[in-house]
Amino acid sequence: IYQIAPAIPVSFGWLKSLNFQWSFTTSKPKPISSIRVKPVLRRSVLIWYLLRPYKCWSSENLKWFKNIVDKTNSINPDIIVITGDLIDGAIPKADEFNKLIKQLKSKYGIFIITGNHEYYAGIEKFLHICQETNITYLSNANKLIENSIYIAGVEDNESKQFNGTGSNLELALKNCDINKPIVLLNHRPINFEKAVELGVDLQLSGHTHAGQIPPMDLLVMLIYKYPFGLHS
Repeated sequence: IYQIAPAIPVSFGWLKSLNFQWSFTTSKPKPISSIRVKPVLRRSVLIWYLLRPYKCWSSENLKWFKNIVDKTNSINPDIIVITGDLIDGAIPKADEFNKLIKQLKSKYGIFIITGNHEYYAGIEKFLHICQETNITYLSNANKLIENSIYIAGVEDNESKQFNGTGSNLELALKNCDINKPIVLLNHRPINFEKAVELGVDLQLSGHTHAGQIPPMDLLVMLIYKYPFGLHS
């Protein structure tokens, strides 16, 4: 699994089936962990964890985002996942950004969940982008890929303020075979222990931006048990 982004929180249980090589990179890009487990499938799966700062929808960042798309495609990922906060407020040059998103290439698709900012910006905008760019939106749902690995995603709890249902982990994992690897997308770095109890092998989260600026970094560490980084 690779990541392009600021520091993020992740947690995983025992990966039961795949020969994953974990190589996480942060904004300084350097690997912080490499873990190999006994393979049972014929090949490994490469997941590209694309976490974009939501402010990048401004017009001056078109070139920056194009660079991200090119870097993503250069590693030929099997799966691309985005853990929310794709948009925030107005979207200048939306058609140009949609064209760039369409250029992202992965063998088994792109999967996304909502963050809190999708609801501030307008969930209809977000759903339109997903429809226009063929991104699979997981709202308390999961997808089995090649009968080998599950990608599950929960709705962000901010949706409750906008007549949504909020996060439902049990529903997101409904009918998942725990003998296969389960990757959970949860925008907020919470409920790791419960996720592991329900059979999740890897949880990918965002939201905190590692606190971004002082004193927010201290507050984030007080609020979240796992505010950023790799945790097992």
